[in-house]
Amino acid sequence: MTTNITKKSILPLALSAFAMALCSAGATAQEAKPASALEVSGRVWAQLRADMTKDSGHKSGFDISRAFLQAQYKFNAEWSTVLLLDAARTGATPDYLASHVRNAYVQHQGLLGDGSLFRFGLQPTFYVATLDGAVKTRWLGKNLVDEGGVVPSQDGAASLTAQAGSVLRYGVAVRNGREGLSKAGSSDNALGYDAFATITPFDGALEKLGLTVYDSLQSQATGSTATASSNTLAVALHSQHAFVDASLETVVVKQSGAQAVGYGVTANVKPSENSSIYARFFSGNTNFQTGKLKSKSVLTVGPTYAFVAGKLSTALLFETRPAVTAGASAQNALLWNWAANF
Repeated sequence: MTTNITKKSILPLALSAFAMALCSAGATAQEAKPASALEVSGRVWAQLRADMTKDSGHKSGFDISRAFLQAQYKFNAEWSTVLLLDAARTGATPDYLASHVRNAYVQHQGLLGDGSLFRFGLQPTFYVATLDGAVKTRWLGKNLVDEGGVVPSQDGAASLTAQAGSVLRYGVAVRNGREGLSKAGSSDNALGYDAFATITPFDGALEKLGLTVYDSLQSQATGSTATASSNTLAVALHSQHAFVDASLETVVVKQSGAQAVGYGVTANVKPSENSSIYARFFSGNTNFQTGKLKSKSVLTVGPTYAFVAGKLSTALLFETRPAVTAGASAQNALLWNWAANF
């Protein structure tokens, strides 16, 4: 059998082969192109506050309640570093928006097997990060221990978390008191620790149901002499569902013979994919009220709506804080909140 190949037939074949080679090279280059090692993200929380407290002068106004900018650099699949900048009101006179470092740490994934995480530096605290991750409504209000000032939302420490099967996640952190590197005050020479365990008793899915137990011990010392110590125990039952995200909390703080007890509930009921009804109620005994809570209780409630899921949301909330002192008026406010993530 004889095949006749002419100049006219060779040209289309050569062009086709050249085009296929270009496509193949392009596909190979696209597959080989590594993903960016640097990831940048941010959040902006804005609020319009209408003060409705009796005889307060109705101090109302628009403000940026919080702004965050985070950069994460991945050295490889295990090692990475995170820097989170936080812009918030100073509370000084004059009041202005000031930026500070909220998180700055290096971390290693997989040190003790799958699911383990080692962190060193200024990082989120176990309890607050766990609840914020489960209920996802921090832009509307803090959880109980953070609102009451019992446990900070971030702290300088060396921490290690690990996973035991699909049911138990646990961790421990060691830190230099709550004053960190301020080098002022009585707790500079004092060590503290935080420990937590989260149990997911059914299929191990944290987003469905979890029980978190958190314990924090802090000692204060002057030189080598211990002067005081405090112990904080917090327990939270949290659930994440297509219809409702919720958490039930209780916390006990023992310090210098006094005992502060607080409890709270947070719920985010979702009647549709983009809307929800948010509500929280916190309260505590007299010792607990002497902290940042500064009232017998806090009630916040109102509807939310997401224009773009996970990116752009708004909420209209009513918040009331009964007065602590006799004869004073309850603190009431209408809050129009916005949250934008990028």
